[in-house]
Amino acid sequence: MNRVIDYLIAHPPKDDGEKYALITAILRAMLIVPQLDDVSGHPEKLSPLVATIDGVPHVVVFNSIESAKEAREAAPYGLTMTGADIITRLVPGTALLVAADSGRIGFTPEMLDTIRADIAAGRA
Repeated sequence: MNRVIDYLIAHPPKDDGEKYALITAILRAMLIVPQLDDVSGHPEKLSPLVATIDGVPHVVVFNSIESAKEAREAAPYGLTMTGADIITRLVPGTALLVAADSGRIGFTPEMLDTIRADIAAGRA
């Protein structure tokens, strides 16, 4: 899935089918969530790396160890979780920034609300 994410970020989706493929790939992929603190003993207590973009907090995740290296200094720890687990655990009002070797893609809080509703209804 992570190579699919890389490809789809490098070649932005042009239609609904390609957008659906990207979202599905992110939901199923194992992503790296950089952590400010060591939470390995208590993964329910996430302390993710957050970047504020245009006044909106974005939790930053990576699709590979290589792409996560840029965050190592700010967030020296990390957890690996599925995209679906990450999205369902985000606080409403928070956006998601997925960084890959080929680029980045952001999901607004409103998009994540829709994705969470689809997950809860079994549609994602």
